[in-house]
Amino acid sequence: MIVQLLSRYLCIDNTNQQNTTINVYTLFVASTYVITFLCYISNIIKNRVIWKKFRLYMEK
Repeated sequence: MIVQLLSRYLCIDNTNQQNTTINVYTLFVASTYVITFLCYISNIIKNRVIWKKFRLYMEK
């Protein structure tokens, strides 16, 4: 069901079921990678802001 919906949304030809499964798997892996990367970048930015505030507090 999910594979059929994704294949319709992505305009994937559903004649080859294995190819569709590989495409959905690739989409899942790529999405997971992008989300992980964005979380990593946001944590770096957040930690830098916290560290900067801490340094400013300690300099007072």
